[in-house]
Amino acid sequence: AELYLTPPQTEVSPKLALAGFKRVHLAAGETKHLVFELDPRTLSQVDDKGVRAVRAGDYTIHVGGSQPTTSTPSLQVHITGTQELPH
Repeated sequence: AELYLTPPQTEVSPKLALAGFKRVHLAAGETKHLVFELDPRTLSQVDDKGVRAVRAGDYTIHVGGSQPTTSTPSLQVHITGTQELPH
């Protein structure tokens, strides 16, 4: 399972970032629940001045077996405010 993150778009932000993955082996018909944790570092971006921070804006989280397509389940999360991360 792969978790991709689309952060708010800036001049230096990636369009899409792999934010987590887990290798899962399933038998035919078997299902499993997976948990991914998104910490501040995973949500952060480095700006053109080298400052790492979680930026305000809309983040889209995609979960699936490969890079997202239009049919990949996704969730949009809005973050208000900006928080710089320590060096």
